[in-house]
Amino acid sequence: MKRSDKMRPKMTDLERAVWAELRWHKGKRLAITYRVLARKLNAPERAVRNAVSRLVNVFHKPICASYHPEHGGYYIPATQEEIEETYCKYYKHALSLLRRASELKNIKLRSLLEQLKLDLKEV
Repeated sequence: MKRSDKMRPKMTDLERAVWAELRWHKGKRLAITYRVLARKLNAPERAVRNAVSRLVNVFHKPICASYHPEHGGYYIPATQEEIEETYCKYYKHALSLLRRASELKNIKLRSLLEQLKLDLKEV
């Protein structure tokens, strides 16, 4: 076994099951909610949400989320437009959260962003 194989994180059974199911949900119109996904996989809802988070953040799987009332949920993007739409949504949400954090600490957003740059250099 190569050294890099030992250090590479392994997917849990639930993560593999979530990824296998999501492959049937390509495109925003075929999105599946975490509740339905949890029922299909007989898993706790929180565990499914955590699995999706790890699939994106650890295993770099392209999973988008839609909040559309009729066909919201998780899906694999089918078009560049879906990727851009999700990116913009996440970007705006992140900025909104940073603004709220800066207000809580009563500091300028620009100062908070500078601090984040320093923090990211340490990662």
